[in-house]
Amino acid sequence: MAADIPLFTLNDGTKIPSVGMGCFMGEIGGGQRVYQMCMNALKCGYRHFDTAFGYGNEEWVGRAIRESGIPREEVYLTTKLPNHHHHKVRESFEESLAALNCGYIDLYLMHWPQAVAEHDVDWPNFRLTGKAVAPNEHPTFIDTYKEMEKLLEAGKVKSIGVSNFSIKTLNELLPHCKFVPATNQVELHPCLPQHELKTFCESKGILLTAYSPLGRPMTDGTPPIFFRHETILSVAEKKNATPAQVVVSWGVQRGTVVVPKSENVERMKQNITLVKLLDEDMDAINNLHKQPGMHRSLLAYHNIDPGNMMGWTYADMGWDNMKPGGIISPVNCRPIACHDKRFPFLVFHLQTRLPPFSAKDIKMQNQSLEEMMLRAGAMGIAASWDKGQGRPLEMLIKTKGSVKGVEAQRLRTYATSQSMEPNRDLDPYGQALFMGDLDKVKADFEKRVARHKAKDRTEDKARMAALDELYAMHWGPTKVPIYDLLLLATLILPGLRLRHLAVAGWLVYEAKVPVDGTDLTGTTTLAHCISTKPAFDPEFAQLLYDAGADINHQNRYGDVAANEICTVWDRRNVPRAAEALTWFLSHGGNVDIKENEGLTCGRQLLTTATKKWRVGTLTKIVEEEDERRKRRNQSQADPSSSNWLSSNPAALSASTLLCDIFLFVFVAAEEMDSLTIVTFSTSSSTEETSMTYPPMDEESAGTGGFSYCVIA
Repeated sequence: MAADIPLFTLNDGTKIPSVGMGCFMGEIGGGQRVYQMCMNALKCGYRHFDTAFGYGNEEWVGRAIRESGIPREEVYLTTKLPNHHHHKVRESFEESLAALNCGYIDLYLMHWPQAVAEHDVDWPNFRLTGKAVAPNEHPTFIDTYKEMEKLLEAGKVKSIGVSNFSIKTLNELLPHCKFVPATNQVELHPCLPQHELKTFCESKGILLTAYSPLGRPMTDGTPPIFFRHETILSVAEKKNATPAQVVVSWGVQRGTVVVPKSENVERMKQNITLVKLLDEDMDAINNLHKQPGMHRSLLAYHNIDPGNMMGWTYADMGWDNMKPGGIISPVNCRPIACHDKRFPFLVFHLQTRLPPFSAKDIKMQNQSLEEMMLRAGAMGIAASWDKGQGRPLEMLIKTKGSVKGVEAQRLRTYATSQSMEPNRDLDPYGQALFMGDLDKVKADFEKRVARHKAKDRTEDKARMAALDELYAMHWGPTKVPIYDLLLLATLILPGLRLRHLAVAGWLVYEAKVPVDGTDLTGTTTLAHCISTKPAFDPEFAQLLYDAGADINHQNRYGDVAANEICTVWDRRNVPRAAEALTWFLSHGGNVDIKENEGLTCGRQLLTTATKKWRVGTLTKIVEEEDERRKRRNQSQADPSSSNWLSSNPAALSASTLLCDIFLFVFVAAEEMDSLTIVTFSTSSSTEETSMTYPPMDEESAGTGGFSYCVIA
């Protein structure tokens, strides 16, 4: 039975199911996996399938539809014309029609506006081997669309449309159209809601379709960033739904077709079971992209050739507001320590518009509460603000030094958007590590030693040279070192875990490869093992720790593992975070170490303190560590004093964050939040009151203001 979902009407009168199954498997092909996914989807009620010539799996999608027993007219089928077939539209269409073997195609899309010569594209790896056809050279996307219109006139296909078109490219195309494109399929999700494009398309009668509506998982396997965002999680909790259900429902409710992809049957069922969202929920998700670091593409192809897309510049594509890496509005995030005796527990958040303000822009008056708080920090912000936008991403990737402010945000955004693709990123030695092939790893090491001995080096010097080579090896866009690659392999191929641990053990104890190698962000494998991102792996961590790995190593941001441990966005991850934090402390971890902006790991606990489930367990662990330290150093303060915390904030050790003064500045390109005061006590009870500065009425709310927290 077909799922109970809305049908949308296209501008040609045909109807399209509002939720479909995306058939791109993350790599070209998929074969039996695609077939099984589509068969399961049909059983779950899906009646809309979105594939493409470039996905390399049309044959398997068509086979599943044919063998399902479901009448063809009940299934909506979309496929796409690839870049390298713009010069032979009809031939390419016939190839797709034959591969699908389903009688007809419902919707045929131009996959990308840019044409590429067939011999100039390495399609499976999504890379150019030559030069793309320039926007004004034949065949232009106008030429290509006219050929597609001939297919429509000949009755070969029911509807035609485009994909990855911007307002710019649509404005160039539409004056030449006999038939306005029925749809425009683009990347669309809460981080990239495409509000302006949606409004434009609606004005032209074009339905917007969302591909990658659930984003893509991060490099470490964790869900996309908006899945872990408070806005999505709170709506999901309120609706007793999954984050994916909330995001799919948001997409459909705002009038866009959504084509998520999942091979998991339970998630298939969830994705096609829509929930009704309140207007306030819709507004919150619509505005999620305005928050620092959120407005961006989540697709890895932006990092293949930063600033370009298969031979066209972002300007050619009409993506003028997009920066290399797919960032739409890069956010300046510059936390600055601010100490003021009048406000010893002040945590002050300031948001304003770009460009950064200067001291002369800040006007103070007398001594009201708001003014004193501003006086305590705002002048310091203006005086110490990092002028300009920092070094570009390309330079940050090439360097190894510490970063902070906008540079840290830029590097974090890049690093968390990358994925390791074994076929692309691994050389033969990396593949041997990835598969846990200890014999090949040993043989490779011996060959390296023999090669250096042939240069008249002693055995010891030859081994040291071989070790240096292994230690210097890095793979993938985030430059993961040898032990990081093994850790990733244990997650991707859990069935080979024992083999990976055996290889790691041999490298540590026999080859003696140093364990302090770092990735692009300066993070060690030990930190990855215990940070819970991607996973908490105490066995692997213990192996590295015993070999001398530094538990308190600071990465390029100045973070220790505890900084990541204390970032918890899903209550289900609290037990794992608590276990990891306990392991960190029991092995000599120090939660008082300040990162480059002067903040300790407790910052994460504080900034999420209004959710007790997030911090109660972790705070208790920190407090217990405090007690142990205080017992060892009674001379610093009198723990029996009820006012010990307020009278001796400097003596508190592990919870320095709870008694220090920090000033965070998030300079964003969007609206500011209202000012909020949150009051905490040492007993973990929390009350919340709100006020705004400057005062705002309903019409001006969201256009300016400050938010801050005060611990009392």
